Amino acid sequence: ELEFAEVGEIIDVNVQVNITHSFIADMDITLVSPSGTRVRLMNDNGQHGDHLTNTVFDDAAARSISSVNANDAPFSGSFRPLEPLSALDGENATGIWTLEIRDDANGDVGVLNSWSLTITLGGIEIFLEPVTVTDAEGNYSFTNLQAGSYFVREHANEEQIIEGWRPSWIPPAVTVASEARVQGVDI
Repeated sequence: ELEFAEVGEIIDVNVQVNITHSFIADMDITLVSPSGTRVRLMNDNGQHGDHLTNTVFDDAAARSISSVNANDAPFSGSFRPLEPLSALDGENATGIWTLEIRDDANGDVGVLNSWSLTITLGGIEIFLEPVTVTDAEGNYSFTNLQAGSYFVREHANEEQIIEGWRPSWIPPAVTVASEARVQGVDI
């Protein structure tokens, strides 16, 4: 789940996922908006291909997720979802967004490594994932994360990029167990 605090009417939504799975044709992925609208992103697509790597579901993509086959694996880039994300247009973006993933067959397992939303409200594009800001010494913390895998990364705002600041590197995924306290992830 991701919580979105901004108030505004949705003009566009894109979903990015990183999923390690040895047979994505077993997977069904659905995005659920705060108002309960359900958009099926994929449903048993990809034949016997493996992994969704920086896969973006975007109504404006040239290719549909339903057209992919095992030769396209790992599935990277942008794809139109099975059902249009435009079904969310006009809704209020405020609240809890949920990504539901279901493996409807036995024998294969997968891991949701990360997911994010890019939501455009009245011409303003907002990237949605767990975010925090470092203190003056560079220390940071996240609270109330659900159990799962997360990538910790730096973000540069437009002003910092103009000044020449560039993010350094992304450490490997961090697995957070229920009730766990993870420390020492340096970026």
